[in-house]
Amino acid sequence: MDEITTHLKVLLRVTLLFLAACFMVWAFVPSFRSITLGLILGSSASYINAALLSMKMRKFSELMEGGTVKRMSLGFASRAAMAVLVVIIALRVPGINLYSAVAGLFLAQFALLFIGAAVLRRQK
Repeated sequence: MDEITTHLKVLLRVTLLFLAACFMVWAFVPSFRSITLGLILGSSASYINAALLSMKMRKFSELMEGGTVKRMSLGFASRAAMAVLVVIIALRVPGINLYSAVAGLFLAQFALLFIGAAVLRRQK
């Protein structure tokens, strides 16, 4: 389970770099402000969802290693609620682009796909 912690640390760096780039675009290109605000909102929620999933996976693996038979979910409802909250915020706040907020929700998944591929290439 140490891999999950490593992947999450790399994901944090990627997310922070992406957020820094979005803030730079927001500051210097006023015509893209609503798009970058949506990306900032969505990618922040995406990282939070990935961190919640990794926490649940750690707990689940500890239960399995301990032999404890306990029914446990991976928290889909809380992660889905976070995505719905992002959409509601994007709809209510006039300065946030809805489409870019939804696109930002997929940042962690795509970043983890490339992070996993890079780790596999290093191991070979």
